[in-house]
Amino acid sequence: QEDFNKALVYESEIFICLIGEDVGKFTKEEFDEAYARFKAKEKPFVMTVFFKEFTNEEIGEQATNNLEGWTRRVALQKYIQNDLQQFYGSFKNPDDIINQIDKTIAEDISIVKSVAP
Repeated sequence: QEDFNKALVYESEIFICLIGEDVGKFTKEEFDEAYARFKAKEKPFVMTVFFKEFTNEEIGEQATNNLEGWTRRVALQKYIQNDLQQFYGSFKNPDDIINQIDKTIAEDISIVKSVAP
């Protein structure tokens, strides 16, 4: 995982984290690494997190089928919002996230250009 973090997280100028129904150990580690570097004004220069939206029925199914994973997901959302006091986005399906990324990528690239050496 450390090699993965060095190759992708440490060298990426833009970090986009997509969360579905579970947050695994490595996803959380990658998020923490990216956020620490972002706050230190190191790469990544732009960091965005999106959580998949679920219907109430799907939430019930997720909580029943994978309570531990769902609990980690909810904990990360609360951590980002309450502890880090940062915003995160949400998406409904693959087309939705593609559209959201398309809308923000130009802005993100301009931010990177302004802070990248």
